[in-house]
Amino acid sequence: MKHMPILFIFFLISCNPTANLKNSSDLGSILVTSNYITPPPNILNGEEWILIPKNAGSMGLDAFWVMKYEAKALLEASSVLDADGLGVSNMTHRAVSMEDALPWRNIGTFDAALECESLGDGFRLISNSEWMAIARDVEGVDANWTGGTVGVGCLVGGNSGGTTCGYDGANPEGGAGRNPRAKHVLSTGDEVFDLSGNVWEFNDWDDLTPGFQAGPTTCAAGSLNSVFCVELSDSDFNTLNGNYDQSKGVGYFYGSSGGVPMRGGDMSHGSSAWNNSGIFTLHLGNTAPSPRTNVGFRCVYKKP
Repeated sequence: MKHMPILFIFFLISCNPTANLKNSSDLGSILVTSNYITPPPNILNGEEWILIPKNAGSMGLDAFWVMKYEAKALLEASSVLDADGLGVSNMTHRAVSMEDALPWRNIGTFDAALECESLGDGFRLISNSEWMAIARDVEGVDANWTGGTVGVGCLVGGNSGGTTCGYDGANPEGGAGRNPRAKHVLSTGDEVFDLSGNVWEFNDWDDLTPGFQAGPTTCAAGSLNSVFCVELSDSDFNTLNGNYDQSKGVGYFYGSSGGVPMRGGDMSHGSSAWNNSGIFTLHLGNTAPSPRTNVGFRCVYKKP
């Protein structure tokens, strides 16, 4: 299948700011280093992906690209976004990173992984470790804290039901003109949307093994700073600080009786006093990776 050329993506040519590439020929003038890799190929007009530099969040990962927005469903035959993201056929739609429309949800984990892989070599469903690299990077940026300084107030909680950390928006929402707390700022200066609240997002537990891999199944639920499980290390779920709990808006650990990783919480999980939505929220309680109307996904790209 032929795709339109790259017309709109972001590529980091220095630590800050980003450069807006207008067409694929611009790539020839970019010096690619160990921190920056070639942008994802075959990206469509209007898509936005952002680069996560090498060792982001001190997670020790190579650089990778991630969708700036939760995946939206684009009807390939007409290049029209599905407005509500429900009842979408995998056979006719493509996962894209665009601002407009509601997230593509009601899709199972295996199908979400296949949608990402169908974009080409090097594309796949975001892994848990890649999510953690972004989350820990976000944790260290002053602009993401309601008090204006890291650790002061709480980490911005997104569309999560109206807590002091987030806000109460539509169920879910998308498009332009959204509440500023829908986004987080990375250390590079780039912005990423809806890693906390709006809809849960499926993750792949293992970014090295082809296909979707589930996570551990024996850990008990609890506050992030008090979870103990022999199957997990702090880098699987906890903040880099290590001492933040729900009162800081970072999220909650929902146990692991099922093993299917879902991250971030949704539009209602921050409405309790415990602020259970958050960029670090991890849910491993579901056994079946079945479609859910409050769960979406996003893709990543690493040069194959």
